[in-house]
Order: sequence, then C-alpha cells, then structure tokens
Amino acid sequence: MDTTHGLDSYRDPAPDYYPAINDIVASTIDLLSNGTAWITANQNKTPTLLTLHLNSENIVDLMINQIKNKVKSFRNYEEGWDGYGGLVPNNSMIDDAVCLLDKLENITQLPRPAIAGDGEISFFWENEFFIDISFTSPNHFSYYAKDLEGNEFFGDDIPITEGVPKEILTIVQ
Repeated sequence: MDTTHGLDSYRDPAPDYYPAINDIVASTIDLLSNGTAWITANQNKTPTLLTLHLNSENIVDLMINQIKNKVKSFRNYEEGWDGYGGLVPNNSMIDDAVCLLDKLENITQLPRPAIAGDGEISFFWENEFFIDISFTSPNHFSYYAKDLEGNEFFGDDIPITEGVPKEILTIVQ
C-alpha cells in the first residue's frame, strides 16, 4: 500500500499534477464515513476527481498546511495589493500567524485566513460560533470568540508565546 504524503493510498490523475497538490487540498473535500475523502479540483479547466483514503488527522494536517501556505503567500503581496493602497503585513506577523497554527491541537474546525487593507492578518471561524484571531503587532495577537451558547471571550495583546487560549481550543475541538 502506498503511503506517499502520509496517505494510505493516492491515485494521481497525471504525472505532472504534483506541483498543484496544494491547490487540490484547498478545493472541495467531502469526507465519507468509510474514511474516503473525495477531493474535487480543476486544473487546466478540466474537472479532476481524486480518491484519498485518509483518517481525519491526515485531512486536518493537509488543510492546516494549506492555510500556512496561504498565510506565507502574504509575503508576496505588494503595497496596494487590494487596489486601495493596501499595506502588506510585516514578516514577523506572518511568522506569528504560522506559529499559532502549529499550536492548534486536535481541532475539528479550521480557520479561514484573511488579510486586511491595513496589513492585519486574521483567522476566522464562522459556523454556529464565531472566532476572530488577529495579528496586529509583532509577537502578539488579539481575539474575540462567541461560543455556541453565546458566551463571549476576548483578549488583546496576548504574547504569541502564551499559545492559543483554552476557550478557543474548547470551541474548535
């Protein structure tokens, strides 16, 4: 059994597809009860269907890596990236955001990364609950969260070394 990429099995639709594997992970993913993940992607405007046999930890790891890659891509943004004079985040805030992702353990709900016009990086969760973690200054983050019962939690200028607040981990696990 092939264990490439930490997967139990992997069927590659074309030999030249490897450079685009990160794009596949960011596409639609349907996890079936038998552990099969159907990942739908488009390459060269041709729909592609891959069958991956993974456990939920593999999927979360792959998707967190995709989120990290997206955050790291903010380094490539240029001033005015949004057409309105948007600022780019500094490298320290990008590193902080990636570091915090590494501290999200055993999560079942994944964040969406975002960048604001002032260069602020944020992670959002919007389901029955809401979480916003923002990186506005080097080595610090702020957060606001509202859990399923409507309880609100927040913190400002939290040192990145303190890790993810337990209230947030409780909500996303």
